[in-house]
Amino acid sequence: MSECILVRHAQTDWNKKQIFRGRAEVELNRTGIRHAEKTSTLLSEVNTETIYTSPLKRSLVTAQILGRPHNLKPKEVSGLIDIDYGDWQGLLQEDVQRDFPAVYQKWREEPDKVKFPGGESLRDVRDRAVKVFEEALLNYNFFILVSHRVVIKVILLHVLDLSLSSFWKVRQDPCAISRVERTHSGLSLISMNEGHHLYKPSKERREDF
Repeated sequence: MSECILVRHAQTDWNKKQIFRGRAEVELNRTGIRHAEKTSTLLSEVNTETIYTSPLKRSLVTAQILGRPHNLKPKEVSGLIDIDYGDWQGLLQEDVQRDFPAVYQKWREEPDKVKFPGGESLRDVRDRAVKVFEEALLNYNFFILVSHRVVIKVILLHVLDLSLSSFWKVRQDPCAISRVERTHSGLSLISMNEGHHLYKPSKERREDF
């Protein structure tokens, strides 16, 4: 049996402002640092063997904070990098809706059929990220994987045996955790998008962006 805890990187100002991040280097904000530290405390007693992370700073710094109680240096893995939004990178969501109306509508209605102008598709992300995830499950009994919204959603769809068309049916908020287990019968989702350690109920708004 093996188990993985999936953690989305902590909050950045671009999350709050609803700016498409992609491959841009964006720092964690103060809330993000605080949430990463809370998540680190929550996971401090799990017996993790390694921490995988996207090489982008917002993910790497989150992973470094999670690794402190375990004296683990995160492993940067290129296959876990955020989706390449191409021409959308650095744009506000409202600007994308105005400047790319047809593609944006398709993204909301048929995400599995979209390839971002100058960027990637969900299939591209799945091909690289699921390979990393599956190899890690074979090599470790317990590990933490830190990455981005799109990457983790695609991995969760793989675990649930759902198609990429179901992209909007799963959530992964900043610094929320999801737990996956592999047994002799296959993959099982133990929990998804846990954020009870971060938010007071009905006090702070959470955004899937």
